[in-house]
Amino acid sequence: MTGQRWLLRGVRLAQPGRPLTEPVDLVLADGLIAAVVPAGQADPSGLAPGTKVQVLDGWLVTSALAEPHAHLDKALTVDRVVNRTGDLDGAVAGWMAVDAPTRYGDLVQRAVSVIRREAAAGVTALRTHVDTGALPGLDPTRTLLALRHDVAPLVDLQVFPSFGLPITGPDGAPTRRLIAEALELGVDGLGGAPNLDPDPVAALDIVLKTVKDARVPLDLHTDETLDPDHFLLELIAERAPELGVPVTVDHVCSLAVQPAVKRTRVAQRLAAAGVKVVTLPQTNLYLQGRQQRSPVARGLTAVRDLLDAGVTVAGGGDNVGDAFNLVSRADPLETASLLVAAAHLDLDQALELVTTSARAALGRPPVRLEAGAPADLLVTKATTVQELIAFAPVDRLVFKAGHVTARTEAATTLAPLATPLQATYPPST
Repeated sequence: MTGQRWLLRGVRLAQPGRPLTEPVDLVLADGLIAAVVPAGQADPSGLAPGTKVQVLDGWLVTSALAEPHAHLDKALTVDRVVNRTGDLDGAVAGWMAVDAPTRYGDLVQRAVSVIRREAAAGVTALRTHVDTGALPGLDPTRTLLALRHDVAPLVDLQVFPSFGLPITGPDGAPTRRLIAEALELGVDGLGGAPNLDPDPVAALDIVLKTVKDARVPLDLHTDETLDPDHFLLELIAERAPELGVPVTVDHVCSLAVQPAVKRTRVAQRLAAAGVKVVTLPQTNLYLQGRQQRSPVARGLTAVRDLLDAGVTVAGGGDNVGDAFNLVSRADPLETASLLVAAAHLDLDQALELVTTSARAALGRPPVRLEAGAPADLLVTKATTVQELIAFAPVDRLVFKAGHVTARTEAATTLAPLATPLQATYPPST
């Protein structure tokens, strides 16, 4: 599909690690950034017929956002699934307590609702995990695979079915059979949580052999706890290079409670193995640390140690309005804000985790704001990266392969002030 042609006048380009540019004119054509020239120098008369001109004086352009970790099968079920303890075990118990029709009956409507929100926020690529197992079987996977085609104009959707539990032993035979069938459906990769199996190491062996034989990417939930004794991450780092497939791990909360020497060693092994990490601040801040009243643990992984070691770390949103996270706006800028507050990242780092690094976690190339790059862009009514992350402006224009996929405009009317503002401070008496 040939991209639309656009001239975006007077925008400023924000890329992590680079200074904010002076205003430029951005020309988009055939799904790519065709030219970047100083503001006012792009002559519309010299552009191809049909080029649309949008004056955006001072608006900020970044790479489009990406969502590396979602659960569309669970999203927006907060009204029917109760988490009685507020933690991960309570969320799992609540989810399993309702029958399959209640859980999945309106999956299409809920999934599309979240995808629309993500797309409006500026997301052009999204990975969803999806449960398998005795009750849901593969119907949720089939549903999301069908949606993969339908929502392609908005987002590139990746579907990763998860190994159900148990994985090992005779009782795990149905799980292993379902995953074999899922692979035949053309899924984008596999997920799971082998550390929750009665035999975590044996479960990991099964998962790793499966993805190695199938030659599909692996994206594992692991070590989603603050118990330091639950720690499968080091073994994953050791085994990942032999697989020959991309490996991503999510949550890895217990890394944060390991001794400093161990954190550094494991982070370096992950970096050497090319294993990417997705940190999920909102859900982990919600679920973790509830048993520790004072001081309350943050629940995040050791983000700083991972970045210092050179690991690709992405920020994900995880759950949206369900038993695992009651809130969330399905906007990676909210994730970026939490990474500043809870992981102590600077603004550029937080932006990178939800753009370039999030795309890398999805196996997508970076979007550089230069001629020849893909025109997957977020344009917002912000003037700085600080304003972008702090205020998450409502006014946004989203491009996917040069096509406008979302446009949001807001208008606010305030009552007038009681008196005109004083021209000086302090006011005269």
